[in-house]
Amino acid sequence: AQALAASALAARLLARLAELAALPAQLRRPQAAGVRSVQVEPGVGIAAVETARGTLIHRVALEGGRVSRYAIVAPTEWNFHPRGAFACGLAHAAARDENEARQAAALLAHALDPCVAYEVRINA
Repeated sequence: AQALAASALAARLLARLAELAALPAQLRRPQAAGVRSVQVEPGVGIAAVETARGTLIHRVALEGGRVSRYAIVAPTEWNFHPRGAFACGLAHAAARDENEARQAAALLAHALDPCVAYEVRINA
């Protein structure tokens, strides 16, 4: 199980490197870069883009030419959701002791989102 978790983590990091290598060409063509948008109704739109950390979604509502509502669903919310990639990775991580469990959790957190502050607590 630990080898499976490590290989999944390595695959994720390699995919990020491949995406980074393709990024300069994609930036010249935003639609090719995975930017998707739709007008839900007059004055309301949703846009999504694939980022290095996952899908980023913005929703905006305009009233009288001004922003009346704005919401963001960041990749962090997907990655650290109770059924997200972090929880799934932890469920498949094998650790012989508490120290290994902490290290596995830290590595997974950094791999998914290096910008997130976290604290590892182990409940026995």
